[in-house]
Amino acid sequence: MYFWVTTKDFRRGTLQTRGKLMQKVKTRLEENGFNLPAEIRKLKFYEASKSFQVNTVMNAKQ
Repeated sequence: MYFWVTTKDFRRGTLQTRGKLMQKVKTRLEENGFNLPAEIRKLKFYEASKSFQVNTVMNAKQ
């Protein structure tokens, strides 16, 4: 996110504005059905020369 802050104490003003903005974005996303943080999966390719199949399952709220 990019934003402009006009303040005498730039560092403090920026941190406060950033925190408030991130909280509002997070709240709005959650109100509209987005869950944060998303599930995290790690894929480690120890032997890149071997092929393998990847199956995915997606849960969608309706």
